[in-house]
Amino acid sequence: MKVFIYSFLVLTAFGCRYMPLATLPEDKPLIQDAEALNTKPILAQEFNNGLFENFDKSIMGWEISHPQSMSAEHKNGALKLELSEVGPAWEEFVREVPPLDFSEAKIILVRAKIDGWKVPLIRLDLIDKFGKTTNARPAYSKLAPRADYLEYVFRFEDAFIQNWPTKDIVDQKQITKLRFNINGGKSPYSGTIYFDEVKIVKQYP
Repeated sequence: MKVFIYSFLVLTAFGCRYMPLATLPEDKPLIQDAEALNTKPILAQEFNNGLFENFDKSIMGWEISHPQSMSAEHKNGALKLELSEVGPAWEEFVREVPPLDFSEAKIILVRAKIDGWKVPLIRLDLIDKFGKTTNARPAYSKLAPRADYLEYVFRFEDAFIQNWPTKDIVDQKQITKLRFNINGGKSPYSGTIYFDEVKIVKQYP
């Protein structure tokens, strides 16, 4: 099952923004923004009954930015990414969510594996409802060349700070996007990555 691409992205050196494919009537954005601002956040560790994503049935909700160099499909209960020379252009895949409150649980665990021996560097950013990003202290993990799934840890205990384009505080109680980059801004990476599960926890191990 292929991912539907709902919007194009304009990439910058350290971040990106969405460009809508269609213009809504003038009153619609104001109404939608007001509803989003008034939405009560969900405790991050309780989203989807305590498991953020397990990909058992589908990969709906995940978007990729560069279909010419990234493709995604649902394969054997996992999100399978086929990547071709990604990295320098900050290609990404993103999941939008209702506002999540990360004030209690600030650790994200990702079960993943790769095909081959070339090791990719995975970066995970959290983005709040105002578009502010945890880019001052990015969370990274290198995926090991193993045949089986391994659990990778992304810590955000002291990470809710934005450094670019302006210095600011990221609202940890209003996170609306999780964004992954592979070798973002670094050397090109080609390969296959599988994501099996994403969990949000208070402590690890």
